[in-house]
Amino acid sequence: MSFFSWNDKFSMGVEVIDHDHRILVDLIDQLHEAFVNGNLDETVTPVLDTLVDYTRFHFAREEELMAKAGYPALTQHQEVHRTLRRQVEEIQERVQGGTKMGNELLAFLQDWLYFHILEQDRAYSPYMAALFPAGQDHSGR
Repeated sequence: MSFFSWNDKFSMGVEVIDHDHRILVDLIDQLHEAFVNGNLDETVTPVLDTLVDYTRFHFAREEELMAKAGYPALTQHQEVHRTLRRQVEEIQERVQGGTKMGNELLAFLQDWLYFHILEQDRAYSPYMAALFPAGQDHSGR
């Protein structure tokens, strides 16, 4: 069973952003599965490393698109990203140092995605809609 289920309420209406968010959800689900199956040592560190790297990539792409869209709260959103990035990197360092995170890690990641997508990212959605008209492929892939 999925730990964090993607559904349409998370959609920003911009395929490239939704694609990134789905990848983040998938990585969190992989971490959950590793905890459930007891594959901590061989799975958690590489998946967490990928999550940290992809978070950096996604935040940079999202900020670039917000700038192109003329999002007026870009500076504030960048600060939210910096805070989240620091928190994820601190967790990564703790795990690499041998700290067992388990439920604490999963709860943080789940709360982060829910809060960030549903509240923080939702605020720029109208600006992205103007930048990326519906019905066009903006996957960036």
